[in-house]
Amino acid sequence: MGVGIMRQVRQQPKTTVDRTTARRLEMAEEFACVYVTRAHRRLRAGSRAEVLAIAGGSACFIERGSPISQCIGCGVSSPVSNAEIEAIEEFYWSRGTQSQMVVSCAFAGELEEALRERGYEQIEENLGFVRPLPLGTQCAAPAGYILRELHEDERTTWAKIQAEIFFADSEEGAAFKPTAEVIAQAEGYRCYVAVAEATAEIAAGGGICIVRDGKIACLAGAATYPSHRNHGLQNALLQYRLADASAAGCTLAFVSTLPGTVSHRNVERQGFVEAYERVVMAKRPSDVHRR
Repeated sequence: MGVGIMRQVRQQPKTTVDRTTARRLEMAEEFACVYVTRAHRRLRAGSRAEVLAIAGGSACFIERGSPISQCIGCGVSSPVSNAEIEAIEEFYWSRGTQSQMVVSCAFAGELEEALRERGYEQIEENLGFVRPLPLGTQCAAPAGYILRELHEDERTTWAKIQAEIFFADSEEGAAFKPTAEVIAQAEGYRCYVAVAEATAEIAAGGGICIVRDGKIACLAGAATYPSHRNHGLQNALLQYRLADASAAGCTLAFVSTLPGTVSHRNVERQGFVEAYERVVMAKRPSDVHRR
């Protein structure tokens, strides 16, 4: 039996897409996590990376504390049962980490409610944005910079930018850097850089994951070193990635951002429209799993 609706969590959640399109978008995000998880298992000796296909989505685990270690895609196509939630919890708790689920609010409100009743807490809210492809825009690089795809021998540098910018050079950043190197080698992923012509140093980086089955490009990893900001690099890299995705046959581009951020404003300027809200819900292991 599916989870029943006890009360409405969000009144008339904002959405501009239908359930079918939402499922395509969430599927693409789901596959992006699955591809990285599989790559981690393939590339890292002793990796405990694992994927559990469940409830129409996938529970992915790489390691404790990894942003990839989350369940995504559940509840969009059909209700999620209590037994399935328990199985997801067991999957994560048996690996010593919190159970973390991404919930599409517009189409899985009953799942959000069920998780709250089980003691889950909201740890993040983000907005999903979508835009059609192909593009009609030019992809000119800002003066003094070159835009191009990442070279194989630059993966470590690209990963360093991602880790330092997103985690403010913290311990979490140091822990994420090896995963970022895996992302650069995962199925479907293409990584890009902006290079300063004067010094030949990488100033900014970004990536996309192309999910060919759904013809969707998921954008991620837009990061610029502080010394190279305010030159329009992120907008330029965004246009460059979208053009490449269009050339690869994608018909939609999807990105999730935190509300009110620079990334939020950048994607709106590039023609993205808000598709729906998403929340990340988490619950720590129970006492029985801590022992």
